[in-house]
Amino acid sequence: MVDLWPNDIAAPKKKAPVTILKDQASLLGNKTQGLVLADIKKSDADSFYVGKKLYKKQFVYKFYIVSPALENYRYNLFSMANGIDLYPVLFSVDEDIGQELGLEEDKPLTANSESEFIETIKKLFASKKTIKVVHSILSQLE
Repeated sequence: MVDLWPNDIAAPKKKAPVTILKDQASLLGNKTQGLVLADIKKSDADSFYVGKKLYKKQFVYKFYIVSPALENYRYNLFSMANGIDLYPVLFSVDEDIGQELGLEEDKPLTANSESEFIETIKKLFASKKTIKVVHSILSQLE
């Protein structure tokens, strides 16, 4: 049988947003000596709500701040979704983060490229709410 598939079909050219996020999630434990971790869970749903608007045919993930020492306390910092084309990525963020970033209600935070995604994640991690959640967890452990 003749193989009609291109030779490079199994070599991805882009890194999926969730892969970038998982790489970053692994770094939080290092910064907190394993006291606060990050966890990403894929949702079974293939649709994603931001406010009242529904986005269909999406890969949906939830990003949690977790503390194993506090009976696996979990705080859902944000959710994100992307279609098969990887970008754009849509984010549904904690209300306080949305206010801090000046987001309009019911309008998703959107990253249209890998570089925009990285900048968006950087802003989310540096937000006052994210820092407050991590500090609050660490305070509970003192």
